Amino acid sequence: MIGRYARHSLRILIALGLLTLTGCVEKLNTRYGEMSGQGLSSVNGTSVFAEMVRQSGHHVSAAYRLTPRLRERAEVIVWFPDSFDRPSDEVREWFEHWLHDDTDRTLIYVGRDFDASIVYWTKIQRRLARASPELFEMRIDLSSAIAKHAVRRQDALTKEKSRVSSPDDYEDWFTFDYAKRPSPIKNLEGDESWLADVDATKAELEANSELSLADDAEPLLETDSGDPLVAAVPWGLGEVIVVNNGSFMLNLPLVNHEHRKLAGHLIDELGSEPREVIFLESGPEGPSVSDQDDPLRSGLEILTIYPFNWILLHLSIIGVIFAFARWPIFGLVQPSNDEHSGDFGRHIAALGRLLRSTGNRAFAQERVRNYQQLPHSDESRRPGSRR
Repeated sequence: MIGRYARHSLRILIALGLLTLTGCVEKLNTRYGEMSGQGLSSVNGTSVFAEMVRQSGHHVSAAYRLTPRLRERAEVIVWFPDSFDRPSDEVREWFEHWLHDDTDRTLIYVGRDFDASIVYWTKIQRRLARASPELFEMRIDLSSAIAKHAVRRQDALTKEKSRVSSPDDYEDWFTFDYAKRPSPIKNLEGDESWLADVDATKAELEANSELSLADDAEPLLETDSGDPLVAAVPWGLGEVIVVNNGSFMLNLPLVNHEHRKLAGHLIDELGSEPREVIFLESGPEGPSVSDQDDPLRSGLEILTIYPFNWILLHLSIIGVIFAFARWPIFGLVQPSNDEHSGDFGRHIAALGRLLRSTGNRAFAQERVRNYQQLPHSDESRRPGSRR
């Protein structure tokens, strides 16, 4: 399974695994639901799963808005929304029209009720001694991660209770009940193709909220208590595959071998034929819907994309420093000296300045007399000169 789906993602998995084992105290990257940029190394990123999809033969890319071009070319959309709220009516209608446009289209929707940073800090603390100086700081990080997740979860629960349902609301889709208490998953049930070679006792799955499905939904993977973890909801000419949360799909959870098997089974649902798979990256506010396509990007936009913006910034600074070091100009520009370097008069003037700098008149006169007493080759060649 590893060789088929994630051979080139093993470096990321190993890096995340070493990060978990060593107890690194540097700032943890928790960017959620992104396959590129900061999501590449985030515990909550999707880069490893995207690489598994790519290695299975599909074409993978990312999108940030719901546009006409995306509606035309996308065959599969994978969405890890960074929000506990339901998708807006505008977003839901866009997906419904997209699913009705053509056959064999698939939306993979992954619920938000999971934070890999909580798992990370919990595992790190277990590996540290009680007297470790980093333990207190990590406890603060863990408490902070739990509190942030709980606040966002409670806000979604409050909104859900105050929501007035309409006849055309989400009954045909799916809903999440955040009032459920998390319970450990001891065993898995469901489709035989999903349970093949998966050891549930070694998995670390979570079902923090209850997933409510339409009557025509087909559960693909369930807990031993019958709560759905993965289900297929037919819609129009395509289907929606809804996953309870990302506890086996995000970067850090995919370090677990059993989770990679489950992720591979999910990829198998897309079929063996190459498909255009788009990872929709949206923030807490959700994706925007536009009636116009994104303008063609110019090469200068790389200056706004992490990490290329930082790389180019450092290269620019190094280039400026090199220019100052290589071609320095100090003081005012001096006029050039056009006198010929072979002018003998300049030699005499320079010698005079040197003798004057000694401050010894007798010494200077002695040097001049010594010079005059020396034989000169030019005079020896004159007619009548002594030899």
